[in-house]
Amino acid sequence: ILLNHGKFIVKIAKDLVNKIEVITKYSKFTDEDIEFFKKSAIEFLRKTHLRNKIKILSASELIDQNYDKAEQEILNTISKNRLVLDNTIGVTYLKDIKTSKRENIVPSFEAFNEITDGGIAGGELAFVMGGPGVGKSHFLVNIGVEAALRGKNVFHYTFELSETSVVSRYDSRLANVFIRDVLSMSIEEKEKLYENIKKAYPGLGTIIIKNFYTGTASVIDLRAHLDKCKHVLGISPDIIIIDYDELLRIEDGEQFRFALRKIYIQLRQLACDYKCPVWTASQVNRSGSKKKVADIEDIAEDFSKIKTCDFAVSITRPDDDNVLYIKNMKNRVGPDKFLWKGYIDTSKSFINIEGRVDVAKINKDVLEKIKTIIEN
Repeated sequence: ILLNHGKFIVKIAKDLVNKIEVITKYSKFTDEDIEFFKKSAIEFLRKTHLRNKIKILSASELIDQNYDKAEQEILNTISKNRLVLDNTIGVTYLKDIKTSKRENIVPSFEAFNEITDGGIAGGELAFVMGGPGVGKSHFLVNIGVEAALRGKNVFHYTFELSETSVVSRYDSRLANVFIRDVLSMSIEEKEKLYENIKKAYPGLGTIIIKNFYTGTASVIDLRAHLDKCKHVLGISPDIIIIDYDELLRIEDGEQFRFALRKIYIQLRQLACDYKCPVWTASQVNRSGSKKKVADIEDIAEDFSKIKTCDFAVSITRPDDDNVLYIKNMKNRVGPDKFLWKGYIDTSKSFINIEGRVDVAKINKDVLEKIKTIIEN
C-alpha cells in the first residue's frame, strides 16, 4: 500500500539500505556485493512504485480522459523515484576539494572563454537572446562548431529549422562555402565536401542534429533521444544545443510565461543530469528588438529565464548589416556586462567576435543620431 504513495518511497529505500548495512556488517560479503544488494533493492522499489502508479492511472481511466495530466502524474512519480538515487549529503567545506572545481568545460568563442574560465561547464545553462532574424540560430551553430572542433560530441535540437537547413549551416561554416552552394550539391559533391572536412579537422567531434516539429516535443522527449543515442550509437553529449526554448511543447491550458519558467528549470536539470552544458536561444520583447544593444530588461515573456541560467548574452544588428553587437547580461563564474562588436555572414553561417566596445560610446552615438533627427 505504501508503494502507491510517492512520499514513502524515499523512507522505504533508506530503511532498506540501513538494514542491508546492519546485516552485512558481520558477514563475509565484499563491498561490491553490498553495493549490488543496495542497488538491486532500490531498483526493485523504483520499478514497483512506477508500475503501481501506471496501474492506478489505467484503472481510473485518466489516460483516456486527460492524457496530459496522466503523463504529468507519471513524470512526477519518476521524479520522486530519482530522489532515491540521490544518496549524497552535500559538500563538506574545506574537505571535499574535488567539488570546488567546474568539470566538463566546453569552450566556445574566445571572448566568452576569457570571462568564463575556459567555457560553459557541465550542469550549467546558457542562452543567447535576440530579435527575429538577428542570427540566433547561426549563433548556436557556431557554438556547436567551436565545441566540435575541440573534439566534443554535439547534440543540436532544432524546433524551427529542418535538419537539412541546420546540416547545411554546419557544412557551410566548417567548409567555408555558401549555404546555397551546399544545398545545390549532388551526392558526389557532398561526399567530396565531407572528405575535405574530415581531412581539415581530423579530431572533429560527433555532431548529431535532430528536428522536432514546433511545439511537439518536451524536455522529456529530448532525454529519450539522448538515451537512445547512448544505447544505439554509444554516444553521450558533451554539449546540448536547443533551438529554441519557446518552441518546446507546453501543456494544454498552461500560461505561456509559467510554462517557460518550468522549461528553463527542466533545461537546467538536463544539464546537471547529463553533466554537460546546455545552450538555447530566446526572443527579446518588442522594445528590445529596436535597440542597438539589448539587455536584461528586454527579455521576452518571463524574467525568470535570467534567474535560472548561468550565462546569458544578447545579440543585435541595429543597422541591418553584418555588424553584430554582443552584450553579456549575466555570468556566474566571472565578470559580466561586457559589450563586444562582431561580424556575421549569414550566407556562410559565420560569426566572429572582434573585440570589446565602450558602452558609453554606443550610447553617445545613439544620442547624436537622435539630436540630428530633432534638428532636421
